[in-house]
Amino acid sequence: MKYLKLGIRLLIITKREFDSLFYAHSSELFHMTYQELKNRLDRIFASYIRLRDNGKPCISCGVYTGLEAGHLYSRGNLALRWDERNVHGQCIVCNRMKDGNLQKYRIGIILRYNKEYLNGIDRDSSKRVKYKAYEIMDIIEQYQDKIKKINKDTSFLPKNT
Repeated sequence: MKYLKLGIRLLIITKREFDSLFYAHSSELFHMTYQELKNRLDRIFASYIRLRDNGKPCISCGVYTGLEAGHLYSRGNLALRWDERNVHGQCIVCNRMKDGNLQKYRIGIILRYNKEYLNGIDRDSSKRVKYKAYEIMDIIEQYQDKIKKINKDTSFLPKNT
């Protein structure tokens, strides 16, 4: 346990939380508000989903063009907002113009994975989660690392011109 004196109050945190707060993160993240951290994570997570699903069809309609990160359960559900099971490549038409095309999205998940996979997402949708700022920082760095790994693994592929 580490002790952190904040004014008159004494805050007790675990060593992992202490290290996460003071050593692991880039100094840029420390100067961001909670909402700015969430917005940063949204952008990084969406980039990861587009990279992960590159070359796959839209989860809802099957087209192969212009995929975005489409959520089965909306981003308002923090338990699933950054859950990879809940977010898949989705075309602009389905994601924006058809409000997610959720009925076909659910069918697409069953076809791509299975019914139990969908049931797991549905089960987790009722969870209530509140992330702390340092947890969001951790998730940001996890997805930045995943993006670097994908880019490194695909760097041998020829570039499209």
